[in-house]
Amino acid sequence: MQPVARTTSSRRASWPMRQVAAPRVPCRFQYSLASWHWKVTPMNWTIRIELTPDGNPPITYDIGTITRPIADLSPEQIGLTLEEGQQLLRRVQVQMISSQAHAYALCRRPCVDCGRPKRIKDARTKCVQTVFGAFRFRGRRYRACGCRDHPDEFLQDFPLGEIIPRRTTPEVRYLFAELGARMPYRAASRVLKICGFGDMRASHMAIRRHTVAIGRELEAQRLDAADGQAVQVPETAKSLVVGIDDTYVKHREHLVARQFQVTAGRIERNGKLGARFVFVSSNPGWTDSSFDGFLLQQGMKRNTVMRVVTDGDDGLRNFVQRSSPRPMESQLDWFHIGMRLELLRKAVVIPVTYQEYLEDPHAFDPAQRRISRLRDALWRGRSWQALLQFAWLRGDIDRWAAEHPGRCAQSVQRAKQVIKEFRYYVCGNRRSLPDFAKQRAAGQRISTAHVESVMNHLVNHRLSKKQQMRWSPEGAHYLLQVRAELLNGTLTDAYRVANPRFRGPSGFAAQSVH
Repeated sequence: MQPVARTTSSRRASWPMRQVAAPRVPCRFQYSLASWHWKVTPMNWTIRIELTPDGNPPITYDIGTITRPIADLSPEQIGLTLEEGQQLLRRVQVQMISSQAHAYALCRRPCVDCGRPKRIKDARTKCVQTVFGAFRFRGRRYRACGCRDHPDEFLQDFPLGEIIPRRTTPEVRYLFAELGARMPYRAASRVLKICGFGDMRASHMAIRRHTVAIGRELEAQRLDAADGQAVQVPETAKSLVVGIDDTYVKHREHLVARQFQVTAGRIERNGKLGARFVFVSSNPGWTDSSFDGFLLQQGMKRNTVMRVVTDGDDGLRNFVQRSSPRPMESQLDWFHIGMRLELLRKAVVIPVTYQEYLEDPHAFDPAQRRISRLRDALWRGRSWQALLQFAWLRGDIDRWAAEHPGRCAQSVQRAKQVIKEFRYYVCGNRRSLPDFAKQRAAGQRISTAHVESVMNHLVNHRLSKKQQMRWSPEGAHYLLQVRAELLNGTLTDAYRVANPRFRGPSGFAAQSVH
């Protein structure tokens, strides 16, 4: 049998041909396609905006023209550059704010009582800070109407000053506060300039001022909740577990104090991790009612079962107890018990020479087994057994010291001191020592490791770690209020309490592009 030769044409014929459609060219470019290969003409885009007042003919404003080459196009010229986008948005912003200010001033001119137009007093310049820069506009001031004669009222009316009292839009204030809570103030100022917001007045002091101001507003909302004037009433929580801890931050005035205390923690609401909280008790404007308002915002009622988990600090335990409407259960933290056990395990190993280790390599195994029994007693919540293990462990250390007189006196003394401090720690918190095994089996929280994580992310990353700076109690307190709400994911909702229309339904309607 001779082989059959297959040609390339027969092979191609055996497969169906795939039809590839040619790219469709818009009809307005079809007549100029032939000239594109020979003529180097630029493409021009003219941007205009059209204002359509209610019941009036439209008004068109020319914004600008953007030019791009056709044949000599480079990657740097594709689309809008950052500078062109900023200039475009800036021109649009100028036209929008000027039109809004003029229309709003005309609407406020008629008197609300008699309907007669108010007399114009003068025109004043108003500076408005937006995310695209600072703009100055002239607005009219009106004299008070003569139909009313009240000495307590103002004699003039400035509508443009009423609509923007802080001379800064809410979008700018929120942007400053969020960046100030995430990074140092000077770094936030540099980021805004790098991203093209160079025309914005974004100094580090301006970012700090707005961040502290929003922190005061958040503090005021909690005080309103403590007084029963909360805007939003949460659902009643069945159970609340308060994990709380404290740390220290360098004080700005080192002659007043070297450090001040920062208290932070996290709430576990109905078995799920909830909101974070933080406060500086040395802040002059802080009161216990602020923490009461925070617990009320989390749904605390009289029938809520509450429990506090601490590292054994009586001050933190009593502080949370004062805010609870009913007696609450106190629990010792297993995280700090484990740290003390590890310290004790290292302290009972007395350093010896290599020759002594070869003679008796298991000399300290009884002490290690004693510590294991101590750990088991604490894990089961049996404080009396733990105290017995402390006594026996101290006896083991004394026996070894008697057998080796004059050897490692400092290590022996340190081991005795660690045992003594740990014993006092268990004695002082034996009423708060639960059965950790049963709580762990029931799915309850037995440790404040989540609080240590909160302390790390909330306080240390912004105030202490890698930040060689000192803080005032007031500045640190209000900054941490904003940062806590930011990490909780509720900063936008809390900001809407004072600015109800902030980031609401967008007024932009995109048109379909054909």
